[in-house]
This record gives sequence, structure tokens and C-alpha cells, in this order.
Amino acid sequence: MPSAANILRDIFMARAFDLEKVKTASAKNITRILEDLMREIERELRDADPTGVARTAYQQERLNKLFNMADKTIKSQYKGIVGILHSELATLAEIEGLFAAKAINAVLKVDVLDYVVSREVLEKLVTETLIEGAPSAEWWSKQAVSLQDEFKRVMRVGVAKGETLQQMSARVMGTQKPSLLGVRGRVPGVTDEVIEGLTYEPGLLKKARRNAEALVRTSYQTVMSEARQDAYRANDDVIKGTEYSSVLDSRTTILCRAYDGAQWDLNGNPIGSKALPFLQPPNGHWGCRSILLPILKDLEDILGVPGMSAMPSSTRSSIDGQISTAVTFDQWMKSRPISEQIEVLGKGRQKLYADGKLTLADMLNPQTGQVMSLQALREKTEKGMFYVPKS
Repeated sequence: MPSAANILRDIFMARAFDLEKVKTASAKNITRILEDLMREIERELRDADPTGVARTAYQQERLNKLFNMADKTIKSQYKGIVGILHSELATLAEIEGLFAAKAINAVLKVDVLDYVVSREVLEKLVTETLIEGAPSAEWWSKQAVSLQDEFKRVMRVGVAKGETLQQMSARVMGTQKPSLLGVRGRVPGVTDEVIEGLTYEPGLLKKARRNAEALVRTSYQTVMSEARQDAYRANDDVIKGTEYSSVLDSRTTILCRAYDGAQWDLNGNPIGSKALPFLQPPNGHWGCRSILLPILKDLEDILGVPGMSAMPSSTRSSIDGQISTAVTFDQWMKSRPISEQIEVLGKGRQKLYADGKLTLADMLNPQTGQVMSLQALREKTEKGMFYVPKS
């Protein structure tokens, strides 16, 4: 029978797919907000129309008017994004704390872990969680200021070059990449990237979307990790520590490969063979997908907990060993029966994966991955419908 450690590893690996779907759904929602923002800025640009006017005080007045309107629009929209993300992350914290408890209970076959906290505590967790030393709201504020400054810069460049309104709009919204049939969407004179001798303008939208997506995904990963760690600490009578588990594929950083398998007690002291300083993902880098897996106490310690005297015999024989390391997503998935691959990936995607037409990296890609709402993730968790490997 597989050890409890290995069963937990499998459960948390499968959970990673659901979490990527939720991150993708949130990132796409924020992208739609940014697209609306850019369309509003483009309308303001057309209304102000700083082109076709002699370089006079009148033209500068139009530019200043445009900049003031754009600043207010950007600030307002990014403030709205922060509000949306704050609510989503508080919900995620609740769900993932519950998931951590339910997953361990499922392995032990006894409900010994619990994790129920108030919404106030969850919101405080979200507010106080830091990403590279700064709260999420501060990072969004920095992105808003960066977009404001970049918009002013490209508008000044456009005016200095005497560009048309169409060309300046392209600097905001971008133009399509050349298709195989021609240069559909190309705006002459606005050049940013060369593709097979042709050019296109990605625009401010592309950069804003890329930055926002990175922050959404890192925020989700950070809060998820904090919530689970909070659940582990609240149940230190069963859990003795955590193990760093990296998603090993072509995108995994050297740092995460080095930390994969490192273990600590709940106070952050090394307890495994890798004596590395405690690192709670994703503190290592932006876009980190690594997680902390719970390490259960020895059977003798768990049996000393009130109410644990009736531990099922089937569970007694499985609580041993440490979590396996150096297992890539691809190796793990291919080791599972077809029925379990379908349970994790879905029937259609499993077929594409088996035929070599879709890689696991494709499924985790924010542009091509599936989406899942937080409500769907909550329902799966509350009903105990998360993936549990067959023994």
C-alpha cells in the first residue's frame, strides 16, 4: 500500500491542475478589465486628438487634458482590480485551508484536522501577505503608475514623430501579428517587432496584460501557500513540518529544483537531509508554482491525540516513509491509470495528451489552459471531490 506521504503528494499534484484553472480564470477576467481600460483610453485619445495641430501651447493643452483623463481612468480601473482580487483571494484562503485539512483527513481516514476561520481573519491574511516584501495592493499601484508613465511617454513620441491618430491608437491597443495571408492589421510607421520581415505593434495593452497576469498568478500562489501553512500550524498535533515540492518541468527554476525535497518543522528549522533556509513558495521568484506539502507525525505521536485510538488498521500500515522527490509532472501523470488521468485532465484533454498533441505544459499555460471558478473549486472541496489516487 502506498505511504500516506506519497498519497498526499499525489493529491496535491492533482490539486495543482485545479488551481492553475482558477488562476487562468482570474487572469482572463482581469485581462477583460484591462481591455476595457485601453478602449476607454483610446476613446479619450480620439476626443483629445493631439495630432494634426501645430506644436503650440494649444497642442500641449490637449496633451495635458489627455494625460489627466488617462491618469484618472487608469487609477480608477486598477483600484477596481484590487477590490476584485482582494475578495477572490480571501475566498481562496478559506477554500485552501479547508482543502489542506480535508486532504489529510482523507488519507488518515479519520476526521482529525479542522480549519474554520472567520472572514475577518481571512481578509487580514490576504492584506498582510507579502509578495517580495510588499502587499499585493502596492504592486497593483506600481503597475498603475507604470502604465500612466508609459502612456505619456508613447504619446509624446507619437506627437514628436507627427504620427496620425490611427498610429497613436495602435500604440495603445496594439495591432495584430501578420497572418500567413498578409499584413492584416498593420499600421505603417508604427514598428515594434519584426516577424519574417514584417512588423506589428503590441501596444500598451500587451505589456499591461503580461504584468497583471504575473501578479494575479503570484498573488494566488502566495495566498494559497499562506492559508495552507496556517492550517498546518493550527493542527500541529498531527503535522510536524512541511516539505518543499516543486513542479518539475522545463519552466522550473534552478532555485526550485534545488529546494525540491527540503523539509522543515513548523518553526522553519531544517529537519531533512537538505539543510536549506526556510523558504515558503512563491517567495523565491515571480510565477513560482512550488508548494509546501504537510509531513505527518509518526503514528505513535498521532495515536496519543484524543479520539485517535480507533485508527483504522488500513491506515496504520500506510503512515511511513517520506515524500518522493524528483518526480516531474509528466512522469507522475504517465504513471497513473488512464481512468485517473481522465479524472484529473478531463476525457478530451487526456486523449490529446495520450496522442502527444497536448503537453502538460500546454495545460498549465495561462493562454491555453482550462478555467475554473472559485465557486466550482469550493464545491469540489466541500464535497470532498478532489482527486484521491486509488490504492
